Amino acid sequence: MKKFVTLLLCFFVGWNTAFAHGGHKVSFSKPDAAAANAIIWISVAIVLVTLFLSIKYLVRPKENDPNHIKNVVRDEGF
Repeated sequence: MKKFVTLLLCFFVGWNTAFAHGGHKVSFSKPDAAAANAIIWISVAIVLVTLFLSIKYLVRPKENDPNHIKNVVRDEGF
């Protein structure tokens, strides 16, 4: 564990000092507004579809096997 913490500390110290010096300037291009909006709306759509499906299968999993885990949990009162 001590080696892991030391390695992690060295990594972050090295990472910060590598970008702290002004000699290595990295320029990132800024995306235009249309691309940023497209990325945001695609992300929102993915999150909403995932939320809808998770709630749908949580409420009605369509599993009728009496040995299914949902029946065990429901009958045991966990």
